[in-house]
Amino acid sequence: MLNRGEDRLAAKRARKRANSLRFRKARSPVDEGRACRPHHLAAWRLHLLGCLRFLTQWTSSAMASPTPKRPWARWYGLQRWRNRARLQLQQHPLCAMCLEHGVVIPANVADHVVPHHGHEQLFWYGELQSLCFAHHNASKQQIETKGFARDVGVDGWPVDANHPVNRLKDRD
Repeated sequence: MLNRGEDRLAAKRARKRANSLRFRKARSPVDEGRACRPHHLAAWRLHLLGCLRFLTQWTSSAMASPTPKRPWARWYGLQRWRNRARLQLQQHPLCAMCLEHGVVIPANVADHVVPHHGHEQLFWYGELQSLCFAHHNASKQQIETKGFARDVGVDGWPVDANHPVNRLKDRD
């Protein structure tokens, strides 16, 4: 049976062991002899880039910082929006615009089908679609600003029926 002093010492050692495990340095492939130094550094850089991409996906400063023209931008930083966006991406994991072209690409962004422009009801309860970064940042914004996308098909003609060239064809 342990006396009081030995019991305190054992408890102190257990706390110290738990803290050392909690803050222990992560072992690298070099430590375990799996990679030479230059390859280890290259792998480490790739790992850090992957982590940064993942972090910026959910904590985008551009979306979370409100401006006088876009006071609703702070809504994107709320947990309620993040939960809704995550649910959308879980239910529809592929890009909707890529699927229209017959391409299977994973979606990264939950996007409003109808632009809300600060209308709270549309923001929280409007229909969402899953898009990849390329379509969200280029095609979707072109459609919202110009009314048509500039995507070109294999034949060299614009794909979007609302493109001015296609409207001229329909008149003839």
